[in-house]
Amino acid sequence: VVAAVGIAAALAAAVTSGQLQAASVAVGYVVLLMLSLIDPAQGLLLWVVMAPFYRFFTLKMGAGLPDLGLHRIMALSVLLLLLAQRAAGQRRLARPTAFEGLAGLFVVGLLLSVPASPMGLSSGIQYVFDFAALPALWLYFGRGLLGSRKGLERLSIALAIAGVGMGLIAVREQLTHEMILSPIPYHEAYGRYSVKINSLFGAAASMAMTLVMAVPAVFVGA
Repeated sequence: VVAAVGIAAALAAAVTSGQLQAASVAVGYVVLLMLSLIDPAQGLLLWVVMAPFYRFFTLKMGAGLPDLGLHRIMALSVLLLLLAQRAAGQRRLARPTAFEGLAGLFVVGLLLSVPASPMGLSSGIQYVFDFAALPALWLYFGRGLLGSRKGLERLSIALAIAGVGMGLIAVREQLTHEMILSPIPYHEAYGRYSVKINSLFGAAASMAMTLVMAVPAVFVGA
């Protein structure tokens, strides 16, 4: 009750100050983290459903500080939660496999190359974490929390929900030429009836690849 009153008060203050989106994002994170605390597997599945819309859930931290995005917050939160449950004797962690070991070596190799990259040290480390470490962490989480047949079925449902959402957004942009959560401000088309889908990811190839990868996982889980 106290938490609900506090969230409502913070949301009301944000609305009156014109920061409705920031307040909505903060409340969404509170709900997601509370669900993860109750059941990490459910939090992991909701993370999958929300993943295509990660741009909406990014909290800008200002110059000099890394932004707090959906993937970063959830990965670190689930990792700390699992470690705390392991320390308390409430959970046994999945034993790392050769894949996790190779993924770790790959991440270390990328980190060693960061000083020589033109991205800069801070941006380079964030890039490696977002595009190399995070997928490996999620796979480890999924293997430990959703490794059963039932867990695979639940994962297929989450992927189906995310796929339907992305598909509807793609159809909407094709029909209306209006983008949703696109990182680029301009619209692209190959012709009058061939629209380049830039919603969510800013590239039609990224949207197509994400949808195509979700299809076999849904059929396998079903």
